[in-house]
Amino acid sequence: KNKQFVSDRFGEVDVDYPTNISELELTTRKDGFADTQLLWRPPNGEVIPTNYVLRVDWPVAIGGTVVDADGKPVAGAKVGWNNPDDPSIVKTPQNHHFQWIETTTDDSGKWRINRMAEETIPTIYGSASHSNYVATGLVFAGRDPAVEKQLRDGTHVFHLGRALTVRGIVVDGAGNPVADANVMVGYMSTSEKRTGKSQGDGTFEIAGCQPGKQMVTAEAKGFAATTVEADLAENAEPIRLVLTAGKTLRLRVVDSNGTPIPGARVWYDCINQRYPETNILVQVDFTPTTDKDGRAVLTNAPDVEMNMTAYATGFLRTSDIMVRPDNEEHLITLQTALVVHGTVCDQTTGERIPKFRIAQGWPVVNPITHTTNANWSTIGRFWLDYSGGAYSHTFEEGVLGGPNNPGYILKFIADGYTPFVSRVIAADEGDVELNVTMHPAAVTTVSVNRPDGRPAALADIGLAFPGAKLALGRGGFPHENVQVGGTLLRTDAGGSFVLQPDAAIIKVIAASPDGYGEATPAALAVNPVIQMQPWGRLEATVFSGGKPVGGREYGLAFADVPTETMGFEFDSSRVTSDAQGKIVVDLLPPGRLNLIRHYPIDHGWSDGNKTPFDIKPGETTTISLGTSNYTVTAHVTWPAGLERKPDWQISAAVHTPTPAIPPEVMTNPAAMKELMATEEFKTFQKNARQFQATINTDDTISAEEVAPGDYELGIYVFSHPTDNSFKQIALGSMKLTVPADPPSGNLDAGTVEMKAAPPMQ
Repeated sequence: KNKQFVSDRFGEVDVDYPTNISELELTTRKDGFADTQLLWRPPNGEVIPTNYVLRVDWPVAIGGTVVDADGKPVAGAKVGWNNPDDPSIVKTPQNHHFQWIETTTDDSGKWRINRMAEETIPTIYGSASHSNYVATGLVFAGRDPAVEKQLRDGTHVFHLGRALTVRGIVVDGAGNPVADANVMVGYMSTSEKRTGKSQGDGTFEIAGCQPGKQMVTAEAKGFAATTVEADLAENAEPIRLVLTAGKTLRLRVVDSNGTPIPGARVWYDCINQRYPETNILVQVDFTPTTDKDGRAVLTNAPDVEMNMTAYATGFLRTSDIMVRPDNEEHLITLQTALVVHGTVCDQTTGERIPKFRIAQGWPVVNPITHTTNANWSTIGRFWLDYSGGAYSHTFEEGVLGGPNNPGYILKFIADGYTPFVSRVIAADEGDVELNVTMHPAAVTTVSVNRPDGRPAALADIGLAFPGAKLALGRGGFPHENVQVGGTLLRTDAGGSFVLQPDAAIIKVIAASPDGYGEATPAALAVNPVIQMQPWGRLEATVFSGGKPVGGREYGLAFADVPTETMGFEFDSSRVTSDAQGKIVVDLLPPGRLNLIRHYPIDHGWSDGNKTPFDIKPGETTTISLGTSNYTVTAHVTWPAGLERKPDWQISAAVHTPTPAIPPEVMTNPAAMKELMATEEFKTFQKNARQFQATINTDDTISAEEVAPGDYELGIYVFSHPTDNSFKQIALGSMKLTVPADPPSGNLDAGTVEMKAAPPMQ
């Protein structure tokens, strides 16, 4: 339960709490001081002290203005901020992590917050909203140095969008108006939703709605809720919502022995879209607790397939339970939760380690090399702190969400010790005793210097290891988009950080708006200093047919670092040529990079050719794209009995031929890993090129900007999916060579004979 306590004039406060408490969290909140969190978990061996002296820090004030679509100030707008719950940075028992700080604009549209610690500012994200306007998108201080400066200066401007009034009518199946129906525009899970009620004649008006495609829902007593997708616009036709009698959904939650589970929670997931995407998720709030017989009932349920999640204390959460209301009782069986327990000791002395952490992860298997990496969670509840050298934890949910739990990998972390990584522990192992011994190892205090030699305070530190998935943004690592837990640190006010011993770490990267630097752990053990260098800059011009071309999309990547280890943050890495064919990218790290062509496809993009280039510290690199290339064309023929259908999905590309892989290696993970490590495959992966091809309705194929070299044209045909899977229909390929002289031209590769795809094994 949440309680509020107020300190007296001496700064003292008495906090009372139950003796059997599982967690005690206290947060100071007072304007003019930085919010400070205290956290203890007694079941994990942490002792809540009887007296604690909390020294609060001075905050950093941020502020700005909220205006409407016409630039006029908006009074009464809400401005709220949060910061990521990064468990590898947030320490216990005392830290400056906060969970939403909100304020309201004054009559002139201005706002100010003075409750955030200096260290949190680079990671905060927030937005502005008002019931009469469309809310702003999220703003991330760490993605753009200019935004952080505006917030600190109090000059940042939030622009609210112009909203619409949605009108319509709610009727029953016979066309009679339904009064007092609850009407909602948007998803019930979002703060941007707008609500209202139908009048006596069934009509409704709801103001403050966002234009574009929106879900509109109506529900009333005695009817099932109905949801339609409407394209909201000015002067649009009124929306007609028809309510009909629903059906009864009956659920019973039991354990593996069939024994009812009272007090289990069941949740209808009307948030996460399942395939196919054309389905409309009826917005219904159904989150019951089962009765003494394990039962839960929803009357007047919509006659649609509903996706349920069920969970209970001592049992493993189960999701993606698809049921349809039919008045029949549907059984949901929960598996007993996994329990892992043991001791954590010093390998040399045998004594218990007094304080340690356990990071939870799940196994990730590379489909090509068949190697297994651990993906460590970025969510705070999956990082456990223990005291006293012993631990016990009940795993009631998978670290990786979804219906299939791949199991758990546990990483034991303690200051001054090499991390211990467990085997994969299956979710159905029941009770597991895992006693851990950890090897003592020296920690390294590393100093980071800016390009001018001054200490780099609050710089981002990225720890690169296989599977780390570091994402470099503009001037640092965005903390709100961390893919793997434990990969980011930050220097302190003096520009230093502590590097714990970990043999998995390949490289340590320091990044901030001031510069970029990197070093290996071995080098830091000898000289614990990372010297930053100035960022570089890229200027590129894109040509096609000898003329500059705009609208070409590209992405950035490191040339010599695997993408599973480190890449560029998604939004920061995508660039598009302007009308003059120009691309300009600043804040690029020194080293060898790739510019990769992106071809838009349904629900995403396909990667094409990559152009390598070098960035030097503080300098601008200039390149031209498409000046030495060919347009490759070919014609497709279909075998008898296999006629092309309009709904087939066809992909084609001109690409560097993949080295042959013996059939016996394909099914042998160890042999595949060995093959991937050969120089032949390393060279292939480094130098491979791919050029997306377009297949036309007349069965001709063309690929542009193909550089000189030996290639293979591959064509793959899939049926239009009716569920979550694709069925391969046909495939075809041919070898071709693009000459280097002349440097550009047209190459007719001839005819590609398609063949029916072999049956799936």
